[in-house]
Amino acid sequence: MTIYHYNKVRTFAQKFIDDPYLSQLKVVSLNSGRSCSPQWEPFPIHLHKQNGYCANMALIADFIYFKWATDLFLATGGITDSAFAIGFGDIVTMLMTLDPQIGKGLVHTQTDRYIRDLKIPMHYPEDRGSAYHESLIISSTMWDLLKELEAIYGQNKARDIVGHYAFQMIYKTRHYLGAYEALVAINDELINDTNEIANNYCLINKVFARHGLASIDSKCSIAYDK
Repeated sequence: MTIYHYNKVRTFAQKFIDDPYLSQLKVVSLNSGRSCSPQWEPFPIHLHKQNGYCANMALIADFIYFKWATDLFLATGGITDSAFAIGFGDIVTMLMTLDPQIGKGLVHTQTDRYIRDLKIPMHYPEDRGSAYHESLIISSTMWDLLKELEAIYGQNKARDIVGHYAFQMIYKTRHYLGAYEALVAINDELINDTNEIANNYCLINKVFARHGLASIDSKCSIAYDK
């Protein structure tokens, strides 16, 4: 289970980045001492054991994707914003599952219970708080962006576009407040590098403004929903 999903997310990431991390062998600690502990932790990657309340995290794909993604973020040069690290882990997880509800199956007795829901429209600065709560500002923004792009390109292409934005942005900013500028720059690079992806600047602006992470660009007003 762990090897399968670890390699699945690594292969997905290779579509968008070429980083030495992707070819490194990593230490993954299975059945580690603490159970019911889905929190982000630095290296090594821990997937905690089962107890009477929580399932074994190595048997839930979401946690494998999340832990892998946050370890990748750490490998890019350090984390200065824990909310962004957690948010990035959730973004990668939702791209792998196409499900905004993160961590389903952790609680034995409530199989539809989840840890975080990216469909909840979080907004900056009102929704600042603990890192786990504040992380939803950027992760809900990226889920929103995925759904907007799906309406234009379909699910598979939208997933690849957001995957490119998500994996590239961690090399351009260490704080989620810089994510908008990072995506604008990445969008510009895509326009220059390929004809496959259209200019999504106004859509990015609309979505990030909706979540308080950008100011509305008047040049794009014609593209916004009334």
